[in-house]
Amino acid sequence: MTSTPYDGSRGGLTGADNTCQTIANNKGLGGSWKAWLSDSTGSPSTRFTQSTSGYKKLDETLIANSWSDLVDGSLLSPINIDENQASVAPGNVAWSDTLSNGNLRDMNSSCNNWNNGTSSYNGVKGNAGSITGSWSDASISTGCQNANRLYCFEQ
Repeated sequence: MTSTPYDGSRGGLTGADNTCQTIANNKGLGGSWKAWLSDSTGSPSTRFTQSTSGYKKLDETLIANSWSDLVDGSLLSPINIDENQASVAPGNVAWSDTLSNGNLRDMNSSCNNWNNGTSSYNGVKGNAGSITGSWSDASISTGCQNANRLYCFEQ
């Protein structure tokens, strides 16, 4: 999860992925990183490498044993640390518009394909403190002018 919150204008999925990649590069994490976001052009289920070896937080705590475990509606541990390994308090949210199964939630809830940061559009968020499906889809929609974090996953 990013330490910095952003409005909904991310430059599309590619721009959001670039944000995650830049953060990873600046922290010396290596690898290829993508944002857990969906819009009418793609979703994690279509854009991500679906790992069979698991997903961990930067502190090595296991989140899920595999892609199928990641998208089954529950996590082994909440995604609650940022790129600095600082704790993120429960209730903090991240842009998502993604169902817990990795698919697009609602093509009208992605800040105009993550290209608009005004109150004219809405985006759906996930809850960082959750181990239920609400980690990705908390069913909370907010104006795209509001700042929320991003979930970033290594590919």
